[in-house]
Amino acid sequence: MLLPSFSYLSTLKDAKPGALFCSGTPLHPKPTYYKYDWLVFHEGSPCEGPEFLDYSKALCTADAMKLIEELKSQGKSCMLYNRSRQRVPSALTPPWVQDDGYDYAPGFDEDTDPLWQGHK
Repeated sequence: MLLPSFSYLSTLKDAKPGALFCSGTPLHPKPTYYKYDWLVFHEGSPCEGPEFLDYSKALCTADAMKLIEELKSQGKSCMLYNRSRQRVPSALTPPWVQDDGYDYAPGFDEDTDPLWQGHK
């Protein structure tokens, strides 16, 4: 995994503005199965390295995609990190093997985050 760093981000200034996917998983085709937590590292980020990779400060999919588009429109690049979490078991999810210690995401219908291409 490529750690977020301002020095590496500065090497992307001459490239076409965009998002460099550094760690995580692609969006699953069934949005009701998983929720994605996003970290978008950019020149305005408050810190770098492992300290930045704190998912308690993660963005939902819609907010992350909005920030990425804003940065691209300003001619800036960013580094992306995400994690997927299984949603609370329901009729909309596969029959997960339940683990009391797992940090399940809210069920899709209970999730209050805005939609982005079907994902919350």
